[in-house]
Amino acid sequence: MINDFKDAITSYSIVGLIIAILTAFIRPFVNIWQTFREGLIVFIFSTVGGLVLEQWHEIINEPARYGLAGLLGFFAVKIYLLISAVFNRATEHPEIIIDRIKKDDV
Repeated sequence: MINDFKDAITSYSIVGLIIAILTAFIRPFVNIWQTFREGLIVFIFSTVGGLVLEQWHEIINEPARYGLAGLLGFFAVKIYLLISAVFNRATEHPEIIIDRIKKDDV
């Protein structure tokens, strides 16, 4: 069980690293810190997404799991920016969320 988990982490980490390197090559003219941040986001999303997909090994075959983990890595920065924008909006205007919660309770 532990060895399977280690193998899965290793495999999806390699996928995440490859996608992070490809992301750095796609956007070569950005700041080094932004490149590092985006690479880290891609690596984390690909690895965690692959580990989540590993739980569905009966439904999704292995090449499809690696492909979906890589696809998640390609869109990881956009997903991260979307989540960040939602949380920033929620911190700037908490009354909107409170009003919606009160409306749902009634």
